[in-house]
This record gives sequence, structure tokens and C-alpha cells, in this order.
Amino acid sequence: MFKPQKSETEVLAEQEIKKIYASLEVMTDPSDEEYEKAIDQLVKLHKLMESESSHRRISYDKLVDVALSALGIMAVINHERINVITTKALDVVRKTR
Repeated sequence: MFKPQKSETEVLAEQEIKKIYASLEVMTDPSDEEYEKAIDQLVKLHKLMESESSHRRISYDKLVDVALSALGIMAVINHERINVITTKALDVVRKTR
């Protein structure tokens, strides 16, 4: 439902990760220096992917809080428009953390 689009950096990193995995399949000696370099590159690319995608994650709890707060504000404002009362709409809404 809320699937974020990948940035260009994430797409390029995924392509490089696939290339490194393909090259690792061909390598037979894990003690080889090229093997160690490939593993180091994989670790760096995975960290890059994690840092790129972690800042865009939205908690569903926060989305629900925002939606309910907005709905509460609209309900109170609508009630005040129809039935004039002396209250403030924002006092009813739960304070966000």
C-alpha cells in the first residue's frame, strides 16, 4: 500500500550487489584476497542500502495517530460550525509525542 520508490542510489547499489554475488559464485577459495574484497564491498553496499531506506520509513502507528487527530479536529470544527459552542478544537485532540 505504502511502497516507497527506490532512489537511484538504491537501484545502483542493488545492481552492484547482484554483480558481486555473481562473482562470488565463481570464486572457489574463501581465503583469496579478491574474495575478501568482494565481501567488504558487500558489507559496505548493504550498509548504504540500509541508511538510504531507513530515513523514509513511516511508522503505521504514527500514520494512525495523525489520521485520528485530523479526524478529531474536523469533527470538533464541524460540530462548532453547526452547534456554536465555546471550546477549542485543539484541546480535544491528543497531544503527539
